[in-house]
Amino acid sequence: MKIKPQIPLSPINKWLNNSTVNNDRTYFVLSMMLYLLQSIDNKHQFIFRFKILLKKYPNVDVIAMGFPKDWEKEPLWHFKPNIKQLIRLGVAFSLR
Repeated sequence: MKIKPQIPLSPINKWLNNSTVNNDRTYFVLSMMLYLLQSIDNKHQFIFRFKILLKKYPNVDVIAMGFPKDWEKEPLWHFKPNIKQLIRLGVAFSLR
């Protein structure tokens, strides 16, 4: 990527624990977008919708996009769905 976002110097919200992530990979850019989004609106559905997309398109290789093996365990990417989201997630997965 031509534009390489920098790691927040003093993040006030959750950031990535994995310090080996390259800032020229899709994972870093999505993480930066998620960080900024969480700073603005903590009721967003970005993680929820992203995981639905990954389930809908299982051929997408997140490792090739720079996602580390345990990316879902990162505090930044931790997702606590509410009951409506769980129902929607179940419906979305059963549509495949």
